Amino acid sequence: MRKQGCSLKARLEAKTDLKSDQGNDGNVSLKRIWAQGDYNNFQVKLGKLPSTVNNTLVFDNPYSGAAVTFGKNLKATLEAGRVGTDELSNTLNGKGVRGTITKAVLDDDTYAIGKAASYQGIGLAYNDGSKLTGRAGYQHFDWNADDVNNDDVGIWSVGANYRFDKNVAFDASYAKSNRSLTDYYKDLKGDDNQDKSYAFELNYKGAQKQNVGTWGAWVAYRYLGALTSVKPTYDGIHEGYKGWEVGMNYTPFQNVVGTLRYGDTKNLYENDLKDKVFFGRIEVFF
Repeated sequence: MRKQGCSLKARLEAKTDLKSDQGNDGNVSLKRIWAQGDYNNFQVKLGKLPSTVNNTLVFDNPYSGAAVTFGKNLKATLEAGRVGTDELSNTLNGKGVRGTITKAVLDDDTYAIGKAASYQGIGLAYNDGSKLTGRAGYQHFDWNADDVNNDDVGIWSVGANYRFDKNVAFDASYAKSNRSLTDYYKDLKGDDNQDKSYAFELNYKGAQKQNVGTWGAWVAYRYLGALTSVKPTYDGIHEGYKGWEVGMNYTPFQNVVGTLRYGDTKNLYENDLKDKVFFGRIEVFF
């Protein structure tokens, strides 16, 4: 049972590239900070906070605004706020998505986002304590992209999780956008395959931050359209790519969790463009 009352939560991040032994700027940054009130079947959040509407597949980066969640077995969540340009898919910043669309197939007139985007989301999640749980959501982004009329993006998503026993669970999710990259990049031809996303994941156990020595592992297949998976959770496979991911996590010390991921991926638009991603993370909880 969640402890009732108010609390302040935050997240600090630092990134390092193992090849160069350097981070983006060598600094630790404050990525999220919000006030949270927990009450009987009701929760409210204010600040720079993460989305919880199918966030693993669609949008896991922070937005500045508010969220309200209410209900018991069936919970409803309402979210609204603004999203900074650094938190959005690089596709709409004219940068491509880690090579999603190469410069060779783009004209010079890419549509960079010049202002913060507005965001609204609604989600439903059902969990009665049984083996099967479900979720559904709708999220709306107004990119405020330069020179693009009617650039609103609406994304529907559904998902379910089935727990076979205390150790093994299977998760599946699907999302669909009302937009494709052809709405933003003039030179793209045909179906760019970016208006849908889906993911399947088989999990075994899982690291628990309070219990030293606990661990977990998973194998997954993900297809992440860049106009649907705006900024998904998955670090082994990025938006604009599809492929297999394996990973594991482990708790070496109390409140310290280490995670390793490996992704073998292929570009959705240019199948000859492939990538192998190694990702590691150490999380310290306090």
